[in-house]
Amino acid sequence: MGNITELRIGNVRCFEALQCVKTPRITLFVGENSAGKSTALGCYRALAEIANLDDSGEPNYFGRAPFGLGKFENIARLGSSQFTIGGSFKGHCHSGITVKFTPDADKNPADQEVQLEFIKAGHQNQIVDMELVKESGVLRLTGPYFCFDLDHCDIPHESILKWLSHDVSQGHILSGGHLDESMRRLGLKRAVEKVPDAAKVISFLRSYLPLPKQRSFFVEALDPLTQRVQSCADLPDHLSSLPTGYSDYLVESGRKLKLWTGVSLHSDPDHGRPTVFVETPSGWQDLDDVGYGVHSALRLLSALYGQKQPTTFLLQHPEMHLHPSTQANLAQIMADSKHKFLIETHSDHIIDRFRVCVMEGELEPDEVSIAHCALRVDGKSSQIHNLGMDEDGNLSNVPSGYRSFFMEETKRLLGFQ
Repeated sequence: MGNITELRIGNVRCFEALQCVKTPRITLFVGENSAGKSTALGCYRALAEIANLDDSGEPNYFGRAPFGLGKFENIARLGSSQFTIGGSFKGHCHSGITVKFTPDADKNPADQEVQLEFIKAGHQNQIVDMELVKESGVLRLTGPYFCFDLDHCDIPHESILKWLSHDVSQGHILSGGHLDESMRRLGLKRAVEKVPDAAKVISFLRSYLPLPKQRSFFVEALDPLTQRVQSCADLPDHLSSLPTGYSDYLVESGRKLKLWTGVSLHSDPDHGRPTVFVETPSGWQDLDDVGYGVHSALRLLSALYGQKQPTTFLLQHPEMHLHPSTQANLAQIMADSKHKFLIETHSDHIIDRFRVCVMEGELEPDEVSIAHCALRVDGKSSQIHNLGMDEDGNLSNVPSGYRSFFMEETKRLLGFQ
């Protein structure tokens, strides 16, 4: 299973200069409104889809809710003719990718340049690059020992990424894998000149994009709950039945959160499907009769249980509708899970519980990072500061101005100003 260890974004909305975000198992995005937290989550999701090289039809890397970024003009920083998405990986068929996007005829993002990074066989720290750039009439492939111009007629897809996922990853590199057909179209003289480099390109790609290729990154994005869950139909499919293990998990988690002590299904002849009931201090309640906090937590816990393979969850404000103690306990459940989390939050209680987990040895310091999104002094762009933790849960690499509002409020409360 692969892991995205770093996200890189440039000229995307409020981000101007290239920003790098460390993404260990738990990454907390903090900062004021409109500083780029949700944008960073949307870019992470797009990066996962790009890096998977998933051959599942025409990908829309930037359009999926709840982090849909829209068309090129909605993504690129105002006045920019291109933007960049990239990242670094572990346990993947390549160790990094950087993609530059420009607008196509329909004003959608189109990949103009793709740079792939690979770890050289037998050399753990030695990286080799391959760059693919669209130029007039050709796709130029540049690697450690070749520079090869591939005519557009030799590849069936306009998108470089689509060509990589549909053809190259399946071993079909030139004209469906038939080198002699490509050479025949080039004519004898050009063919003789191009065969050596073509062979080098084919050898390189077949060596560094191993077959069979499997999907490495599983990402699940949950948007904030803005209305009550009405029935099982509004929850993940696996909640339509409660096998013993699932029921026990929900009951145990509900008790940890102090939200419920039991979960059950009741038949609902009127709707033709079961209805979820939860046991609260006031007795068994239909979901329609309990607060948003129960709905929100039940939906998140259902998603965590339903993903059997390790999954990256992108969460916006999981603290919504929850008491501070419940927020902290929810962070504890995430710390104890097998999954990875990128969390946009304004909750000190969630942040502090992860710090406590590090201090008490439940999490390693390098498992947690805080990405502080902050507006620059001119107020026209944002930058991201990566804060780490030591073994005592103390923050490191803290930028000036971090939490200045809270400090000022405390001083006012104490009468110091």
